[in-house]
Order: sequence, then structure tokens, then C-alpha cells
Amino acid sequence: MGAREVALSALLQGRHGQQTKIPRARLTDLPAAVQRELLRLYRHLGGVLDFPVLAPGDWDYAFADGLLVELDEDLHFNRYRALTLDVPWSPALPWTTDYHRYCLDGESMCRKAGRLGGKWSSASTVKMFGTGGSPGELASGGAPRWKQRALYDAIKDAFAVHSRHHRLARLSIHDVIAGVSVNDLLTGKRGVAESALHEFLAARTTAVRP
Repeated sequence: MGAREVALSALLQGRHGQQTKIPRARLTDLPAAVQRELLRLYRHLGGVLDFPVLAPGDWDYAFADGLLVELDEDLHFNRYRALTLDVPWSPALPWTTDYHRYCLDGESMCRKAGRLGGKWSSASTVKMFGTGGSPGELASGGAPRWKQRALYDAIKDAFAVHSRHHRLARLSIHDVIAGVSVNDLLTGKRGVAESALHEFLAARTTAVRP
């Protein structure tokens, strides 16, 4: 964990207790129609495999009360993530409107942070999306690793919307709580009342499916 992740963990444990382990989000756990939509999205992002193995990593934070929290930093906001927010279940995602704006306004930050090495491309993402463009060049081929990250975020979103046991809150470094940016909060530059953070998270949390 980086410094911001550690800081958020400390803030969350005061309300939700110790973290627990839950299974990763998997395409095969979702309804057939949702699986088809996510595979369509994979193709739309430039996916080249006929039978891709789509396997998002662990949740950033998972608590025994069923709450999942993802902290989205610089590399999560770009044109590819914006595409993954235009899906049938987007209205059920409390962050959709804000994240569309962050994807537009934050892509230059994403490019600065993610144009080198494995943040731009990797052997596994090239297999999924092709070679991509030269580092920092989005016009032709783009960034295979960015595409994978956006797709995996979308799979986690879909899991949360269709879950009967878990709910998901997404928190962005671009969010502002009580006049304080989340980035400043998590880097210790400024603080907010703990209640303000939890009220914001509650408003950013998906509902449990009946």
C-alpha cells in the first residue's frame, strides 16, 4: 500500500473495523446479459482475444459488514474509463456523473503518471489489446494497461450492482469533501471531520440488490 492507501485504511477501520477477504469480482459470477455487455465493452476498447480471461485483482478494502471501498488515483481517469461508465447499469453507480468529469479533466494527470513502463503497457495487456501506441501517445493504439484497468474497474462496478451481499463505494483523489480534496486529506495536508468523510462515502455507496 502507498501512503494514501494506508491513510484511508486508518480512517475506514474506525467505522467499519478490520478488513476481511472476499473473492475477487469475476465475469462468470455475473448475469449472462451483463457478461455480454462487458465483452462488448472489451471489444470496444480494442480487445483482440476471442476468449479473453478477464480477472480483476483484489478489492482495495473489504469489510465484514459487506462494504467494499475502492480508492481511485491518477491512473484511473482517462478516456477509456469514461467509456466504461456508459453501460446500462451506470444509473445505479453513485459516482457516474463525477467520474465522467474526472475522466475529462484528469486525463493529463493520468498521462503524466502513466506513460512509462508497466503503467502504460505490459506483456499481458498487449495480449489483451494489441501493441498500443508509443508511450504517451493516445491517438493511435493508446495505452493497453489503461484499457485493462478501465475494464477491470467496470467489472467491479458490475459486481457491486448485481450483488446481494456486498455494496461498493468509490472514492477518488479528485473528490472534495467539506471543501477539502481527498488527495489533500490522504496526504495529511488538510483534515475534515470524520463524520463528513463517512457521510460522503455513504452517498457514494451502491445499494444491495434485493
